[in-house]
Amino acid sequence: MPSPSRTAAHALARILISVNPSHVFSNALPVTSAIRPLLSLLEDDPSTDRRDLLATFESLLALTNLASTEDDTARDAIIRLAWPKLEDLLLSDSTPVQRATVELVCNLMASQQGIAKFADGSKQSDNRLHILLALAGAEDMATRRAAGGALAMLTGWDVVVDAVVQRERGVHVSDEFLHTGFLLLTV
Repeated sequence: MPSPSRTAAHALARILISVNPSHVFSNALPVTSAIRPLLSLLEDDPSTDRRDLLATFESLLALTNLASTEDDTARDAIIRLAWPKLEDLLLSDSTPVQRATVELVCNLMASQQGIAKFADGSKQSDNRLHILLALAGAEDMATRRAAGGALAMLTGWDVVVDAVVQRERGVHVSDEFLHTGFLLLTV
């Protein structure tokens, strides 16, 4: 049986999926107050021997909603507190979890910290870009769209464009988006 705090966090996730965060949060209750409880759902529940992918999925949807607000502090806090876990979830075997993670990453590209994860010129950012390009070719159309949206935002940075062009399939993956309604690169 899940702990009371985990149950409360899951209830919060369900609320934040369907309610506009601007109707819930204010100066007295900042949007960042919801982040840590939601992040707890991305971890395995120590009280059970099986992973609750529904809680993980719904937490990702709620975090995506929070990341869509105009409050940069929410996006920056999610990046600072959850980035390693998000990188793991990008490779999830669960299509809905993977899709929700890519959608969250796409929303995080509205933050300078999010862009830096892919555009700082490091080997790690190159690896992250490689994963995002691979996800742009995923079988799931919603995952492809979210990855394409993130890539579209990232290609505003020369270092990312150079990295995509240097990849063997980087421009080819981008061409696939032309057929699905996305203009990803103009080289």
